[in-house]
Amino acid sequence: MSRSDVEPSPASDESASDDGSARRPGLLRRMWLSIVTLHGSPHEIALGAAVGMFIGLTPTFGIQIILAIVVSTALKCSRPAAFVTVWVTNVFTLVPIYAFCYVVGQWFHPGKGYSIEEAYDRFEGLLRVMRKFEFWEIWSQSVEMTRMVGNMFVPLLIGGVLVGLVAGAITYGLTLWGVNRYRRLREAIKTRHYEELPGIGKVISIVKEKREERARNAADSSEEDQDEADSDPDLAVNSRADDASEHGRP
Repeated sequence: MSRSDVEPSPASDESASDDGSARRPGLLRRMWLSIVTLHGSPHEIALGAAVGMFIGLTPTFGIQIILAIVVSTALKCSRPAAFVTVWVTNVFTLVPIYAFCYVVGQWFHPGKGYSIEEAYDRFEGLLRVMRKFEFWEIWSQSVEMTRMVGNMFVPLLIGGVLVGLVAGAITYGLTLWGVNRYRRLREAIKTRHYEELPGIGKVISIVKEKREERARNAADSSEEDQDEADSDPDLAVNSRADDASEHGRP
């Protein structure tokens, strides 16, 4: 046995890894599936997701997870759903989200009137301070963060609440639809009612129509053959003789 028969080729390994990575769902899809597959009523799951989205868009970065758990517990909705969606703001998305909320809040409370570029730069500086946050310097760093966004907080809060309400309402509707759809599909698969599956149901109906059409054509052709046999006795005798010869009968 040669070494090439034992060891897989690098090309096959790369193709296998490529196929595996292609089959692996993305982060957003995994988050979505982790929500719609939760236990509980669809309303509780959707409300929990909406609560997490709302809190995540308000200027509560650092304590938003605690707030999401407390509020979802008080409202008796899904805490896991709130925990997932509250991560809409993180170290990668905080700056653009807060800058957008600040601009929205400026429509109702101008404040210092920073442009979106200036607000973006200030929130980037805030994020840099938060990344090197140290417990024994908590007071000086808190003063620094307050100085950086102190005159921006009111517009940011107003914009965060408004954007959070809109995004929370959208999140509630989408999550409610997603949970109900997932449970309908799961029930259809469990009870083998595949006609209710999206896409597959149409294919099944087309296959059924084709089968029924072939059955009708076969029935029509057999009726025509029977009519010809009844009208021509010699043809009927020959057809019986052919059948007997095919089955080996004399």
